[in-house]
This record gives sequence, structure tokens and C-alpha cells, in this order.
Amino acid sequence: MSAGVAAVPPEVATAIGHYVYALQDPRDGAVFYVGKGVGDRVHAHVREALGSGDAAKLERIRAIQASGAEVRHLIIRSALRDEAEALTVEQALIDALALAGAPLTNLVKGHGHSAHGLSTVGDMIARYGAPAMPPVNARILFVKINRAYAPTHGPGEIYEATRGHWKLSARGRHAVTYAAGVAFGVVRGVYRIDEWFPSELPGEEGRWGFHGEPSPELAHIVGTHVRHLFSLDGSQNPVAYYWPGKEAGARRPW
Repeated sequence: MSAGVAAVPPEVATAIGHYVYALQDPRDGAVFYVGKGVGDRVHAHVREALGSGDAAKLERIRAIQASGAEVRHLIIRSALRDEAEALTVEQALIDALALAGAPLTNLVKGHGHSAHGLSTVGDMIARYGAPAMPPVNARILFVKINRAYAPTHGPGEIYEATRGHWKLSARGRHAVTYAAGVAFGVVRGVYRIDEWFPSELPGEEGRWGFHGEPSPELAHIVGTHVRHLFSLDGSQNPVAYYWPGKEAGARRPW
């Protein structure tokens, strides 16, 4: 560990238990990393920076030390009940700092961010108070876009998240006319499919995307939920098919 940084003594570690911490750059006062831990976890990143890793967090630590300064280690909240509570506090702090414009180097947004993290009130109402999607006379590919979705996203961003790339069979692609992006059980956008194209990205062989346009004839299902039809949230498969009569148990017509 670099000079000027003392390890957390065992008796102190016992007293503070589970905690949430932040790393601050003394040169500009910016918090650049948030984490949770016990014991001497707060200092682990400075030790890690002695190695050869090239993560943004480690590069920031090395730059601070190269300037002759030391990372400030801040305990934001201590004596938390358990790791689960620490994860909740960590996630809320990451969201709050990111919203305030802090240059965080965290690779993930915190445990439970996508389901319970930063959201607009309107999006939260839609998520938990949306009406069920009514029956429609259309064949639709529903795709889960939870990870790519943010409440602040506009139509263009929702379309980009929805259009690909997905692992689909030729039969599945040709059976549907529409594609809809679903985030947390709620339809966020629906598009008429003009054409399919294979992904050319490395590691995405066999995956397909589509070119399409917003579908005014199905615009009324945007903002409705599809949890009564299938559970995209809990499924490992990010795609599901809808066809006329599915609500009544009709067999797939292809």
C-alpha cells in the first residue's frame, strides 16, 4: 500500500461492520468510485493499482499518486445490518452521484439498479400501474431490453435497443410482422419489421437485427404490460412470441 494510507485496524473493522465507501480524487474533489465491504476492503483498490490492470478506476488512482497526492478513502455509511443492506445503500449512492454528474468509474450501476434504481415517477407508475395489453390481431416478437433501457430514453434509443441483435430461427423471424421492446414487463416501443439482417459483430454469429418503423396501428399497446402473457423479466430467454388468441390459449399458428 502506498505511503500515507493505513490499513483499517481489526478492532475498528469489527466496530464498523458492513459499510459503504467512496474514493475521492483530492486534486478536484471528485468522487470516482463507490463500493461496499467489510474489514480493509476500502483500501483494496490502491493495492490493486500496484498491478498491471488497466481499468479506469486503477488508472485514476495511478494518476493521483503520480501527482504526489493520495486517494481519499471515505466511509459513507457504517454499521449496516448485513451485505444486503450495504448493497442497497451502495446502489442508491451510485445512482445519486451519477445523477449529479460524478465521473464514476464503477463498471456496474449497483445491485438491483435495473429493477429498483433510478427512475422517473412516471416510469415507476407505468411499471407498476400499467394496464394489461389487450388482445391484438398481430404476430409480435417481444424482446427484453431491461439492461439497455433507461427511463430518460427517447424513441430513438428504445428503437435501437429493440432492433437487435437476437438469436432467432428463420421460422421465427418470418412468422412475425412486428417487434416490441419490453422493459420490466411494460411495452416501451413497437415497430413494423421491414427487413432482417444478420449481425456482423464478433461473437454474435447467428444473431439477427431488423430495420423497421414505429407502428401507429399498434401504438395503443405502448405503456401496457405483458406479464399476463409471459414472464420476460425472470426468463433467461430475452425473446417471446405473441399471436392472435394467445390469451385464450390458442396454439401457435406456425
